[in-house]
Amino acid sequence: MEINDKKEIILSELETEREKFNGTLGRGLDEFEKGNYDPFYLYESFGFPYEFTEELAKEKGITLNVQLPQTLPRIYGSSLRLQQVVRNLISNAIKYSREGTVLVRAVEDDNDLRVEVIDSGIGILPEDLPLLFTDFFRGKNVETRGTGLGLSISKRIVEAHGGRIWAKSPCPETGKGSQFSFILPKGGAPQRSNVSESRPGIRFSE
Repeated sequence: MEINDKKEIILSELETEREKFNGTLGRGLDEFEKGNYDPFYLYESFGFPYEFTEELAKEKGITLNVQLPQTLPRIYGSSLRLQQVVRNLISNAIKYSREGTVLVRAVEDDNDLRVEVIDSGIGILPEDLPLLFTDFFRGKNVETRGTGLGLSISKRIVEAHGGRIWAKSPCPETGKGSQFSFILPKGGAPQRSNVSESRPGIRFSE
C-alpha cells in the first residue's frame, strides 16, 4: 500500500472518530442548552476521574494531589460532561510527566470557580500553545498516540457551560511543565458542599 493511501485511510478514520465524538457530545450539549441541567457540587465531577487516573499515576510513580476547598458553591451544568474535562486534563498531565506530582485544585474567585491542573512534565512548545484546543492537533514534542480530540472536546464542554479554558507552559508557579486552567460561572443557591460526601482519596483543603 502506498504511503499516500495510508494517509488517506488514517485521515478517514480520524474524521469518523471526530463525527462520533461530536455526535455524542452534541446530543449532550443540546440537552444542556435547552435547560436540562441541575445544580451540583464541583467535587461530583472529580470522583470518577480521580479513581480512573489514580492507578495511572501509581504505575508511573507520580503523586496525584487533588485539592478541593470545603466552601465551593454549587454550579449549574452537567457533572457527567465536566468529568470528561477533568479526566482528560489529569490523564494528559500524568501521560506527559515522568516523575513528580500532578496537582489538581479548585479555587473560588469572585464570579467563577477555577480548576487548575499542574504537572512537571515535558511542557508545551511556544508555537504549539495557540493550537492546543483545535481538532486533531498533536504537539511536535509528543510521541504518544491519540486522536488529538481530547482538548478540543474539553473546550467545547467548558464553553457550553459559559466558561473558558486555557494553558500555560511552563507553569508560572514552578517554572516547568504545564498548567491547564478552566473557569466556570458560579450559580444556584448559595449552599455549600458537604465534606462527608466526598470521594475517598480527595483531600479537601481549608
